[in-house]
Amino acid sequence: MKITQTSHEEYGQIYIPFMNWLLLVATIALVLGFRSSGNMAAAYGVAVSTDMVITTVLTFVVAQRWGWNPVLLGSLSTGLLMVDLSFFGANLLKVPDGGWYALAVGASVFFVMTTWRQGRELLAGRLRRDTEPLILSLTRIACNPPPRVPGTAVFITESSQSTPPILLHHLKHNQVLHEQVLLLSVRTERIPWAAPAQQLKVKPLDQGFYRVDIHIGFKQNCSLPVALRMAERLGLKVDLDMTTFYIGAESLIPTPNVPGMVLWRERIFAFLSRNAARRTDFYEIPSERVVVLGMQVDF
Repeated sequence: MKITQTSHEEYGQIYIPFMNWLLLVATIALVLGFRSSGNMAAAYGVAVSTDMVITTVLTFVVAQRWGWNPVLLGSLSTGLLMVDLSFFGANLLKVPDGGWYALAVGASVFFVMTTWRQGRELLAGRLRRDTEPLILSLTRIACNPPPRVPGTAVFITESSQSTPPILLHHLKHNQVLHEQVLLLSVRTERIPWAAPAQQLKVKPLDQGFYRVDIHIGFKQNCSLPVALRMAERLGLKVDLDMTTFYIGAESLIPTPNVPGMVLWRERIFAFLSRNAARRTDFYEIPSERVVVLGMQVDF
């Protein structure tokens, strides 16, 4: 989703436009459904008491990571939980009278978030399984060089040691490479602004390959065309009119015999993936410079 960083200091202070509109629709539906504040009392009580329990548990986890004294932390958390759980238990009696709504909403959001997270981890594992070490790919290209065409090809990757799966897919089907190939990684740091000297690193490899690492602050836009123009100061010559950005579009095929999530949950993740925001918009890549290669992944 599109995320807007609203703070110059806090990495986690964000605004998500889609979620804000979704909350608007949900609030209107809530008012129309319950019709009066009296009817909402049960849902409100369950929501507040559940939030109190969750906040106490999360406070314990965070304080533990901060290195607080375990005995003091345990005693404090136990005392708070005794109070919170007593309110929570009392409000469970209100579940049939409207408290179910708060629990249903919370469970639905939690389900979607965990499905997305687990699905992304499983997809990354499937793609890693189909890739190979970068040094092996460069050696194979040196021994059996494919035809080279003028221009620059840019492949976005997360790993510095592995060959991007989309590059292997491109070589397998098109059997051709550009004269210059950039393996580009983008890292968002937990600082608002990255210094210009730290934003870009270029490392020449063999066979016309270059590794380009871009480091940006969370308040900065990630424009790949601008970054490539900046790379000229580091000796990397890139003609944007002769540059092609290759983007992978994974077509997820839910398969019952593949280990992972249950089949119906895999279908939900496939639906979420199809409706995710486009990476080309995030990286501000001109649409006429993009080639999208489809990849079917059994999931």
